[in-house]
Amino acid sequence: MKTAANFPTGNTQAPDWVAFLGEQANFTKALGKDDYDDFKALHPLAVSCDPSMQATSELRHNVLDKAAYDQLMSGITNNPVYSFSWSDLMKFLSDNNMSCYDGYLGFDINGSQMSLRRSDDYRNTESLYPTILFEAIPRIRVNAGVPTFIHFTWGNIVIRQRGKFNQVRRIVFHVEFINSIGQGTRFYYDMSDDPT
Repeated sequence: MKTAANFPTGNTQAPDWVAFLGEQANFTKALGKDDYDDFKALHPLAVSCDPSMQATSELRHNVLDKAAYDQLMSGITNNPVYSFSWSDLMKFLSDNNMSCYDGYLGFDINGSQMSLRRSDDYRNTESLYPTILFEAIPRIRVNAGVPTFIHFTWGNIVIRQRGKFNQVRRIVFHVEFINSIGQGTRFYYDMSDDPT
């Protein structure tokens, strides 16, 4: 789970999203569950697709660098990578009427094949990502160029379940961008323990 200490702010006041995430974490701990309906009731702005929520989602899932991302996969042997074009991902989201917090991206894995699926409800007992994250990535990373591919694999992350922190194996991913002069950049993401 990311904390304010993971993100340099350049000043002594924490950005608004830090207070929001801290409040959200206290809410989750108090209830002892990660329940989307309770989350919506407490944070109506979070489900409004406000541009600040796109930024919050991208920051919440962003892994700061490749070394930290690679660390998520330490100890996992024979870890397959499942790749999709960015346009195929966007088509899947559109074809399944997914936008903002209306639907979560889930995964079905059968041997060496991964298929994408829609989940209407968030639960941190499986790998699920909010649609708003995939809407936010190209908007937030606009200076990197155009997203071209997304690569999913397994990683070990720490999430809160029933008020306790547990290390679990979940799907993590990185996105490849190409800029106007053909240079590539990658950004890395992991799953959070709430529907942000």
